[in-house]
Amino acid sequence: MIMAAADEHRSNTSRSRRASLAATGLWTIAIAASVAWNLHLQHRRIAELPPEPVAGRRGAPAPMDSVERADRNEILALCLAHGSLWLLGLVGIGLTWRGTNRHLLRRAQADKRIAHLNAVLRAVRTVSQLTAKVRDRNALVRAICANLVETRGFLHAWIALLDDDGRFLATSAAGDNEWPEPFRERIATGPLPDCARKAIEKANVIVVGEPKQTCRACELLPEDHRRRVMSVRLEYRGRVFGVLSASAPSEFKTDDDERGMFQEMADDIAFALNNLELTERRKEAELALKKSEERFREFIEMLPQTVFETDVSGKITLVNRNAFEVFRYTQEDLEAGIHLLDVMPPDYHEQAVRNVGLMLEGKEPETTEYVVQRKDGTRLPAIAHCTRILLDGNPAGLRGILFDMTAQKLSEERIKKSIEDLGRFNRMAVGREQRMIELKREVNEMAHKAGVPPPYDVSFAGSASSEGQNA
Repeated sequence: MIMAAADEHRSNTSRSRRASLAATGLWTIAIAASVAWNLHLQHRRIAELPPEPVAGRRGAPAPMDSVERADRNEILALCLAHGSLWLLGLVGIGLTWRGTNRHLLRRAQADKRIAHLNAVLRAVRTVSQLTAKVRDRNALVRAICANLVETRGFLHAWIALLDDDGRFLATSAAGDNEWPEPFRERIATGPLPDCARKAIEKANVIVVGEPKQTCRACELLPEDHRRRVMSVRLEYRGRVFGVLSASAPSEFKTDDDERGMFQEMADDIAFALNNLELTERRKEAELALKKSEERFREFIEMLPQTVFETDVSGKITLVNRNAFEVFRYTQEDLEAGIHLLDVMPPDYHEQAVRNVGLMLEGKEPETTEYVVQRKDGTRLPAIAHCTRILLDGNPAGLRGILFDMTAQKLSEERIKKSIEDLGRFNRMAVGREQRMIELKREVNEMAHKAGVPPPYDVSFAGSASSEGQNA
């Protein structure tokens, strides 16, 4: 747009200059023609007058007498016409050169204006390059301010970044009266400058044409106030990152082209700041995730049980050290790929597939007791507690913990055998006691027949006998 306007301006100026030169040439030709024609007419009139003899020289013409007899009024009219034409020619030449000078002055001003707009355009392009290269927020705002001044597009530029509460996070400035300490203290503790406050309140570019009147108390203004100030907020998708302010010579008015470029530059800066903020947040999230994964890894490594994770297909993606010890696989085996069914005997595959499907649907499995097998094929009993992994609300796999029940099964078998042995001993002991009671009763009966008091008290034998029979 700027280049088209410059070409159009040069074309118009060239046409005006050619027209002025053509008019000057025409006026000169007209004057020269008029003078030549008048001289020709005068010569003809003089030549047509009849000659008169002079005493002593018969037949000799007398030019002066012939001129005196010519029509003085016609000669006077011709002289007046000749003078008028000369006067009009001089006036035309003066007006032509005056118009030419005006065009030259306008062209010089337009050239300055175009040079300023080109400088602004270079600044915008350089800012776009900086936003793509610089990855540090503070370094970016410093480079942008320096670029706006170095490209000679602006006399002074400053950027102030805000947090979500409207407090200043970072500031940078470049140009004359670069960053006075009173202004730094003012924006850090006091209210915003008038230009920045208006820019934050409105979405468009704010132009202060007479900063001497409206910004009299601003510490950024130099003694020479003949400049205009443009300010705009740095906004992207409703998030205001700060404010950009720059001053330019007041001899140029702020037109739509310059406003558009300034707004475009502010949009590029806000977009870059948004990307930097997202990058910082992503790095923070990645660091937090890494620390969380490290803590999770440390936690599962110290557990004496097997911890594992699978994807939706049943491929094992994560195990702790205990899993390698129990199942006798290696890290290379895990990287090569181990499926959940690889650690189960074939006769348990159907049950495992059915339970995995139920758990991925968020339902309870049919059982938590399984028989698993090591890499060498040996089997061992186990109990597995699993839960599904959700990613964006969709099942992404299973996470679980597996308890090796071999020791418990051995303990149960030992306890069962001990109970059986105790039962057998109890039955033997109860039988022996029953036999002793029967013998004592026989002795008591023999003593009764002999008329001797019974030597044994077997009054308890009734309840003991019934208990023994029940046992």
